[in-house]
Amino acid sequence: SSNKQIQQHMIDVSPGDGGKQQGLYAQLLMQGSKPKEETEEEKRQKLVDELIRLATKILNGLRQHRTAAYFMKPVDKGSFGGESPEEKEAAFNEYLKIIDHKPMDLTTVTEKARGGEYKSPLTFRDDMRQIFKNCRAFNTDPESIVHIAGEKLSDTFEAKWKESGIEDLWEAGEIRPLVARVESRTCLSLHNHHPEAYQKRQSGKVKFEDDHTQRMWSLCLQVLRELKGHSASWPFLKPVDPAVDNAPNYFDTVSKPMDLGTITDKLANRQYENPSEFKADIELVFDNCFAYNKADDNVVRKAGEELRSYFKSRWEKSDIESKFQSGSKSGEMSKEDEMWRECDRIVHFLKKHKCAKSFLKPVTEEHFASSELWEKYKEVVKRPMDISSIARKQKKRRYKTIDEFKDDVMLIFENCFKFNFPGDPVHKAGQQLKAGFKARWRKLQEKFGLVKVVTKPVEEAWRKAQELVKNLTENDLSVSFRAPVDRISVPDYYDVIKNPMDLCTIQRKLDSKQYANPSQLREDMLLLFANCKQYNTEGDPMRARGEELLGLFETMWKESEIDALFEAGSQDSGGESQGPANTTASDGTAIQEATAQLSNDSDDLMQEQSNHNRSLDDNDETSNRKVPDHETADANALSVEGTGAERGPKKVAIVEGVEEGEGDTTVPSIETDANKLGDGAATDVVHGDVVPPSSMTVWQECQKVVFMLKKHKSASAFIQPVTVATFGDPQLWEKYMQVVGTPMDLSTISDKLKERSYSSPVELMDDILLVFENCYKFNYSVDPVYQSAVEVQEKFLKRWIALESKYHLDSGIGSQTSGDVLDEIWSKIK
Repeated sequence: SSNKQIQQHMIDVSPGDGGKQQGLYAQLLMQGSKPKEETEEEKRQKLVDELIRLATKILNGLRQHRTAAYFMKPVDKGSFGGESPEEKEAAFNEYLKIIDHKPMDLTTVTEKARGGEYKSPLTFRDDMRQIFKNCRAFNTDPESIVHIAGEKLSDTFEAKWKESGIEDLWEAGEIRPLVARVESRTCLSLHNHHPEAYQKRQSGKVKFEDDHTQRMWSLCLQVLRELKGHSASWPFLKPVDPAVDNAPNYFDTVSKPMDLGTITDKLANRQYENPSEFKADIELVFDNCFAYNKADDNVVRKAGEELRSYFKSRWEKSDIESKFQSGSKSGEMSKEDEMWRECDRIVHFLKKHKCAKSFLKPVTEEHFASSELWEKYKEVVKRPMDISSIARKQKKRRYKTIDEFKDDVMLIFENCFKFNFPGDPVHKAGQQLKAGFKARWRKLQEKFGLVKVVTKPVEEAWRKAQELVKNLTENDLSVSFRAPVDRISVPDYYDVIKNPMDLCTIQRKLDSKQYANPSQLREDMLLLFANCKQYNTEGDPMRARGEELLGLFETMWKESEIDALFEAGSQDSGGESQGPANTTASDGTAIQEATAQLSNDSDDLMQEQSNHNRSLDDNDETSNRKVPDHETADANALSVEGTGAERGPKKVAIVEGVEEGEGDTTVPSIETDANKLGDGAATDVVHGDVVPPSSMTVWQECQKVVFMLKKHKSASAFIQPVTVATFGDPQLWEKYMQVVGTPMDLSTISDKLKERSYSSPVELMDDILLVFENCYKFNYSVDPVYQSAVEVQEKFLKRWIALESKYHLDSGIGSQTSGDVLDEIWSKIK
């Protein structure tokens, strides 16, 4: 029964007893419809209360900051040193003198805000800034902990204060977010208890029924922002005030005033039914301007003409009206809206990716261990970008095209790779996130037909080539052709066959993308069968198998149409070769991208390789010279089938190719580069046979050694040059220079190696050993840096001895153990 009574009270809005009595809700509704007018003082106090409430949120966030502990409580006498109370009081008085007797702290600001002592948000701001001003005045040393903490907290406050927009709201004299919240509560009450009044109140407002409508209003808002930002918009930003603007008869001429500020409010409140009404209000601004300012030389009229011309061109370019109409008629999302929806999904994908943690929020000084790193970051990264900023811009539809959206996402990865070392975890996370984004972006392009995949025929050609080689390898006839020929079992094979080939080598070259086009793959296949025919006499079973497999290859090649596909793809792409290609070293082996990345200077290393290395073609007849048979490390081998006694001459089954890790039998001349190696010219040793390697191969190994040292867990003290800043004491620095004499570090070595300042690897070794020798001279054996040097040097010596053994470098330590070398160095130091 009580519920029924409550319900009666809620719906009883009709007059009773001849209109003398009314329901409870009706009375409240009538009272609410005639609110008591507030005085200017009351309005101002409400504004202050709301702004201080917003400022208090900033204050609460600062109190949780890790550097806020120094500024939490008031500074008192106990905060200063001194044995006696008099000394402490004297120090405290000196502090007050320095800060002009204006102490301030976070607790005091909090109490003043809670007690309603602030009559303006600007007073709150000044009190906060006074805290940091006092900190700078008293802690003058920029390197002091309190000074650094104060600067970090000050930067955080200023950023939050600017983001809140409190000063702008105070100057405007109103808080639109607050008004919007009050209005929303009023609308909800009307909707629940008085639907007719709610519908009447909502008349004239456009509801967001779909993404297309939202997109259209976003475009209108974008045009409006551009108009307000135009240099000629200054007379039209606010309503005309006849007294202030010296236009006493303005409203006699203009019956329907309009300005860009009013249009902004109407657009925000969705008082336009369609973009045409929005456009009509914009044009009304200019009509009023021309009606009142009739003189051609009037400044305001000229500004109106300039701004109207800009608006017309911008409105025609955006084509908002036709887009709105097409979307309304179809009732479906347009292609453009679907693309933006897909971009929303990409943003969600980026935010939820397992590697996105480092890229979610803007990079600030708090992310770095020192202010020097932060300054370095700002120097390297000119345009910071993060996922949250992209999400915010995308939500507000700030991007004009999806290409702008993509550019911002790619900017995140560009900044990451600029600042972070390739081995850094953040760099690796950026690579994974970029790969995920590119995959999603590729799907978007294919879904909406934004890009024509011109390389598809070429990709299909290489796919069929892979499939062809695989099928041949799996065929029973190819058993004798799958692996390189065994040199021991068939010692005379390489006297006959100078350019061996096998399916394993072909597959490896195909996987490592050494073929520039499928024709080169076909030439290697034909070489394999030609070698088989050349070595095995007619009637031999192996020769018959080779001929049968050759026929099968020709049939498969013709049916796959690999050449035609590749040629069609190359023509579509403007004649550029779409096939995979790799740089080859002078020993004929492929230089893999992963190997090049092992160096800190991988880009420079790959550039040097492309400049100095010379690729080899397996059947190139114009090679500089042939390696003599007794020197050949890259020889083919074959397995014996049958006995030679029964056939006369030895008949063996040919299995073409080179052994694992070996190159071709032809090498170009490398005398110029080899001379740089000095007396200890490096050589490659394979199964006892020695061939001159490329000097680039040796220098590449040296790059790897230096890179390994710089990445060692104990090498941090030896990477950068030792300077005065390292010690912090000029006298200690002078002593270091007297003891050491010739400083050396791994970064200097890396630079010299990159610039080719070393005439031989032995000189490189001497510089590396000098790093450790300097450490042993200056530091005691119990020092941690001394122990680190021992650990890193032992690792280096093991790696270097292995390198000497491989390339026959003559540095004098190859025959010694790492322990012997260390003992010899330490004995010299002692």
